[in-house]
Amino acid sequence: MGDAAEDKFIGGHGPEDGSVERRRDDGVIGWIDGKDLSIGSIACVWATDNTRAAIWDAMKRRETFATSGPRIKIRMFGGVGLAANLSDPVASWTDDAFDPAEGAFYYARVLEIPTPRWTIYDAVRNNLPLLEDVPAIIQERA
Repeated sequence: MGDAAEDKFIGGHGPEDGSVERRRDDGVIGWIDGKDLSIGSIACVWATDNTRAAIWDAMKRRETFATSGPRIKIRMFGGVGLAANLSDPVASWTDDAFDPAEGAFYYARVLEIPTPRWTIYDAVRNNLPLLEDVPAIIQERA
């Protein structure tokens, strides 16, 4: 699994980008500049237990999400007649046009506050100049 935190990124291609120098130079395996790489992606399943059966049950319930970076935790519930006090939700939304006789699909987008990119952490930790040709700040999303 690739690194999923900007402040812990140490490359994702073994010795090709496993050092600060290689991550800052112009070629990883001859196809991409090391400084243009980003941290790993993860896919997640909200399961009741860490067992094969519970994970498959959660996937069947479609309690899944993916992120291309940090472990942003979002949990969505959809249904008819859900209790109003569902574990103190942070936000809620109601589809006033919902018709239980028809299919429906909903999508959520979560944005984090802007944070330093891994290249900033590398530069600060190793007393190196900041790279000018890559973004210093990123905004993660899920």
